[in-house]
Amino acid sequence: MKKIVVAVLALALLSVTSFCILSGAVSAEKANVTIRENILYGDKSYAKGVTVWTEAHFDEHLFWDTAYTIGDTPTIMTDYEFHYDKLYQTDERNYHAVELDCDFRFGVDTSTPAEESIGLQKAYRELFDATAPGMQGKQLIRLQEYYTYYPVRVAIDLPGTVWNGNDYDRLRSDDYINERAVWDKFNAFFRIPIPEDLPPLEISVTKDSRGECIGVGSSGHAVDFYFNVRSAYTGDRVFFSIGNKYDLKDGEVTKYIDTSLIPGGYGIYSFTYKNVRNSKNTKGNATYFYPGYETGVEQESLAMVFPLEQHAEVIYLTLSNDEHDLLIFTRERGVTYLTVVEIDSMTKRQKLPITEAQQFTFYEYDNCIVLSGWDYLSVIEKQEDGLCRLAFTVSRKQEINDHTIQKGVATAMAFDGKKLAIVDRTAEKTYGTLELCGFTVAIYDCTGLVYYGEYENSLSVAADPNDYAINCLPIRYRVCWTE
Repeated sequence: MKKIVVAVLALALLSVTSFCILSGAVSAEKANVTIRENILYGDKSYAKGVTVWTEAHFDEHLFWDTAYTIGDTPTIMTDYEFHYDKLYQTDERNYHAVELDCDFRFGVDTSTPAEESIGLQKAYRELFDATAPGMQGKQLIRLQEYYTYYPVRVAIDLPGTVWNGNDYDRLRSDDYINERAVWDKFNAFFRIPIPEDLPPLEISVTKDSRGECIGVGSSGHAVDFYFNVRSAYTGDRVFFSIGNKYDLKDGEVTKYIDTSLIPGGYGIYSFTYKNVRNSKNTKGNATYFYPGYETGVEQESLAMVFPLEQHAEVIYLTLSNDEHDLLIFTRERGVTYLTVVEIDSMTKRQKLPITEAQQFTFYEYDNCIVLSGWDYLSVIEKQEDGLCRLAFTVSRKQEINDHTIQKGVATAMAFDGKKLAIVDRTAEKTYGTLELCGFTVAIYDCTGLVYYGEYENSLSVAADPNDYAINCLPIRYRVCWTE
C-alpha cells in the first residue's frame, strides 16, 4: 500500500495527463485496503452488526471511505476518489447563537479625558493623570465605585443574521443603530448589581520618561462573575441561560448574584430572530454593512420564558429532534437532572435525575444523548413521545489484559436501544503516538463493558512514522448498528 500511494501521488504531481494511469493504479489497489481485528476483551457477538466508516486521505489528493462491519465473517467495502488539486475537508458551520460577557475594559485611553471616560477606563485614566513620567503608579479601586451593574458585552452568531462585532463604543454613529439597540436592550434587561462584598482590585500604570503609557496591569480578583451562556436555537428562536454565581477569594467562596432586577428573574431566556442575509445585506458571499444595516435580532422579544430555582446551574441546552421540546440539563445540589419543556407552552413535561458525577462531556445523536466521563457513562434515550429515559449509567474499565482503553474524545457513537458502540481513534503501536487510520470499538450495555477490540487499517502503513505529510491520515469516523 505504501508503494502504490507514493507512486500515485508522484504521478499526480507530474502531469494532468496522468489521469488514466492514476485511475488504473488506484482501481487495482483499492481492494487491498484491509482491516485486521484484534479482540482484547469480551464477546465479539455483542458488536455484531456494528459498521464503522473510516474516511481517510493521503496528502489531500487520494481519499478512501471504508466501511467495515463486525460479524462472524466481517465485511469490508472501500470507495475512493482522486483529486489532482488538493481537496481540503471542511466541517459544517457551527453557530454559537448568543454570547454574553462582562464588558470590563482594562487599559488607558489617552484620547479621552477622565471626566468623559466610564468604568475601568475612567479609573485607569485617573491613575494615568496622577502618575509622574518615568514612574509606575498603583491604586486600589472598588468596582462598585465605577459600575452600578455588570456591563454586558453582546455577540450574536446565528444563521441569516448580520453582526459586526465591534465594541460598543465604536457603534455610536447611526450606521450601527440597530446593532447598538441590541446591546442597549441586553444591558437594560440583564441589570445585575455589582456585589458590595467584592474585594478591591489593584490597577497599575507605567509611564516612560516622556510621560507616555508603556504598560498597564491589574492584580487581585478582577473578574468574579461569568455569564457562562448555554444556548440552543431553532430556525427563528434562541433559548439560553446565564450563570448566577460569583466568586470571592479566587473561588474559595461562591455566592449568588442578584437576579431580582432581571424581568422574570433567573431562568431560561429567549428571543426571536430572522434571516436578513439578502441582497440588501450582502454582496456576493461577503456581508455588506450598509448604514443602519439590519441585524436580524428582534431584541424586543427578549424575555425570561422558564423559571429556574436559584441553585439550578444549567450545564447543557438542546432541542428535541422535531424542535417540539427544549431539553435542559442542570446541576442541582450535586445531581445532574434533565428537564424536558414543551416549547409552545413552556411547561415542564419531565424531570429526570441522571448522575451524581461532576465531570463529563455531552455527545448528542438522533436517538440518544451520552454523558461521557473518565470513569463512567450515562446513556439517555430519546423516545418517540418526546420524553427521555435513562438507559443506563455504568463504570468504564481502565485496564484490560495489560491494555489501556482509549477514553479520550470519542469520535463516533451509536445506540441500538440496549447497547452503546463507541469508536475512538487509536495510536498505532508501530508508530508511537502518531494517529493513523486504525480505530477501537468498545461496546457497553447496562452491565458495563462487554466488548473491546482494536482494528488496524492497512492504510496506516507509513513511509515515515514521524511525518504526517507523507502518511495516510483519518478525516473522520462514523458508526451505526446495521443489524
